[in-house]
Amino acid sequence: MASRSDILISVLPRYIDEFRSGRKTVELRRRPVRVDPHSRVWIYSKKPRGMVELLCLVDSVHVHSPRKIWDRFGEQTGLERRDFDLYFRGVKKGCAIVFSEIVSLDPVLPLDSIRVRVGSFLPPQFFRILQAGSPELRLFRSAVNLGLTDISKNRSDSSLPPLRREQAGAW
Repeated sequence: MASRSDILISVLPRYIDEFRSGRKTVELRRRPVRVDPHSRVWIYSKKPRGMVELLCLVDSVHVHSPRKIWDRFGEQTGLERRDFDLYFRGVKKGCAIVFSEIVSLDPVLPLDSIRVRVGSFLPPQFFRILQAGSPELRLFRSAVNLGLTDISKNRSDSSLPPLRREQAGAW
């Protein structure tokens, strides 16, 4: 089975801002996502920004009805209830990825720069597993100067330094 220690997801730019403000600490998906706790999630902001801007550590993943997800995590989603309901319209089981840590990348990784270094990089529609040793993962890790220990607790492949932390609110 492929390692799930690093994945890449795409979000709208406004959600990057919600993560940074601490209002959003839970990522929502309309389909279940198999992501292990302690996995690293690299977050790409869709165009017009078009860049990898955040790195998060997964605390837990929950697959439930949208109602249960709202009841448990609504205030951590960065959404108003009507937007949440619109997003999950027609979905019987959704997914909530709870982050224990959220850090801003400095420098960020613009799409053009990634393509120059990696070649035919395409941001994921849903999510992408970043294979150990892949050009993308090597680039992402090198951009944060190698050695992260805080965001990869309990992982033997710690290779990124502690970064500027965003206040993630009450966990």
